[in-house]
Formats: sequence, structure tokens, C-alpha cells
Amino acid sequence: MFDIAFFILFCVMAYRIATGIFRESKIFEEFKQPRTLAFLVMLFPFASFVMFAGIARLPFYLAYFGAAACFIPALIFAHRLGLAFEVAGTDRVKDAKKAVSQSFGTAIAGLVYVALNFLFAISVAAIS
Repeated sequence: MFDIAFFILFCVMAYRIATGIFRESKIFEEFKQPRTLAFLVMLFPFASFVMFAGIARLPFYLAYFGAAACFIPALIFAHRLGLAFEVAGTDRVKDAKKAVSQSFGTAIAGLVYVALNFLFAISVAAIS
């Protein structure tokens, strides 16, 4: 049940972030920053799918590492872009910085989601 809700949440957030980045593409070009983050956030919904399908087909730990791997590239890239826009120091980057910070926050939330699922699976395995 929660997996479906998080899948929908990550789909919506990936769409919002990608459209925000493409909307601010002139700012990204002006400050010579790549728009790769818009494509990396499209991996967010796949994390739920990797956990859901991977647990049945992959070794126990590998499914969770695969799900976390869907969030880590966007997290690192968003951090680098956030620093670049902080250095810019102008109000014109406000909307671009907002899209980047949404990406960073969603990636952190996704990693927490994977970690909590992992801890829950370990605790259920330990009980039984």
C-alpha cells in the first residue's frame, strides 16, 4: 500500500522538478550549468519498482541497494547545482534554486524511505 503511494509521490515530484528545470533552462544556460538533473530525477519512480520487483527476484540486500542507487546520482548532482547557484548570488536564480532544492529534498526523502523499508525487512526477518 505504501509502495504505491510513494510511487505516485515520486512520479509527481519527478514531473514537477523536471518541468521546473526546463522552465528555468535560460538560467541554467546563463550560469553554464547542465540540465542533467531533469533526467536524473526520472529515476525516482523506478526506486519503488526496484524494491517491489527486486525483492522477489534479487538477493535481499541487492534490491535495496538498487533502489538507493536511483536516488544517489540526483542527490549528488543537486548538491553541486545548489552550490553553483548559491555562489551566483542573484535573485534571478531563485526559481532554479527552488527546483534544485526540491530535487535534493526528494532524494533525501527517497533514501529515508529505502532505509526504513530495509530496517523493517530486517526486523521482520529477525522476528521470524
